[in-house]
Amino acid sequence: MGLKGKRVLLTGANGFVGRHLSAELRRLGAEVLTLADANGHSIDVREWQKITDFASRSGSIDLAYHLAALMFVPYSFQEPREMYEVNVLGTLNILELCRLHAIPRIVFASSYVYGQPSYLPIDEAHPVNPNNPYARSKVFGEGLCRAYHDD
Repeated sequence: MGLKGKRVLLTGANGFVGRHLSAELRRLGAEVLTLADANGHSIDVREWQKITDFASRSGSIDLAYHLAALMFVPYSFQEPREMYEVNVLGTLNILELCRLHAIPRIVFASSYVYGQPSYLPIDEAHPVNPNNPYARSKVFGEGLCRAYHDD
């Protein structure tokens, strides 16, 4: 898919990967949209009403990259509820945004879901064995993506 002239939603644009991806998307000619309210303030991926308001203002979107997440493993043990809210509910909200606004493609960033490897190198057939709340939240996000794809 050529990105020149495409309107791309990027969540997590302020993170390490998001900053680099945003720059590369712009270099390739895409218009990068980030979740922000009418005043330019960032929208938390848990805030469904603000996300729907954003979508109403934004017009058509060709592609979404969903990178927004909490990711610090020790924090996931300290605050598992917040980890699940951001990573699972946030993913659900972005998937629902894509469904309701006919955004045809979403790229979901997921990692660290395999736990202790059974073999190396890890491939996509490797068993998933998440061993902390962060990893489990990403597995749940992958499951949501699969469910939205299959429905």
